[in-house]
Amino acid sequence: MGAPQRQILIDYLDNGGRLYIEGSDFGFNHCSTTFFSYFGCNYDANVTANISTMYGVSGTFTGDMEFAFVTDTDANYSVDAISASTGTDIFTSAGAYNRAVAHESRQYKTICSTPSLGGFVNNNDYTRAILMGQYLAYLTGSATGTSELNIVSAPAELGNNFPNPFNPSGAGRSPSTTISFNLTTSLRQGSAGQAGNTENTELVIYNLKGQKVKTLVDEILPSGEYSVTWNGTNRDNQPVSSGIYLYKLQMGTYSSTKKMILLR
Repeated sequence: MGAPQRQILIDYLDNGGRLYIEGSDFGFNHCSTTFFSYFGCNYDANVTANISTMYGVSGTFTGDMEFAFVTDTDANYSVDAISASTGTDIFTSAGAYNRAVAHESRQYKTICSTPSLGGFVNNNDYTRAILMGQYLAYLTGSATGTSELNIVSAPAELGNNFPNPFNPSGAGRSPSTTISFNLTTSLRQGSAGQAGNTENTELVIYNLKGQKVKTLVDEILPSGEYSVTWNGTNRDNQPVSSGIYLYKLQMGTYSSTKKMILLR
């Protein structure tokens, strides 16, 4: 990741963003940059010891979690050790090396993990999906720590896109990001309580100038949960440039807008 990509992420965080990042050399590669300061941690060492097991830190949202860690041997012997400065340690390993830190400021929330999530081994008590649910719950401020959408007194609910950031052209990266939204049952009826709905649902991508980039949904939909993908192209199916984009869900008087990052 170069300086231009780091600046995009800094701008995103300064505007209230939420970010999870991982990488075995994250500390080594970025500890001298302004970007690194957004994660509330210190770079301790490029540790040459097999981490084998990851332990959740008591009193944090990782609690009593424990995962075996298995990955490529070379990577397993060069995963950075990091520790909290203004953040909070959430995973540690043998030798008292800390490996993941959560950080919250008035503007943003971040999590950085030097071991990749793909190297965590599911067990009977905890899975990678549960851990990611806890990560998302922390980043979004959910009280339940689950990924379930709550049915609230509004006609719709816009979820967070995933992955975010995403890279349509990077090798081994996700070619698209998925945007989820929920149209609730209770208020998908007319004022007299008649079944059915006549309001159109729109999901539109905008750039930071407020210009419409692409319309993903424009139709009347029944109540339910939906997932729509965006592959980083405009209305003419041409690739758009790196940057922060907005996605807006509109149905009747309901409107919700969130941010996402595209990196090329």
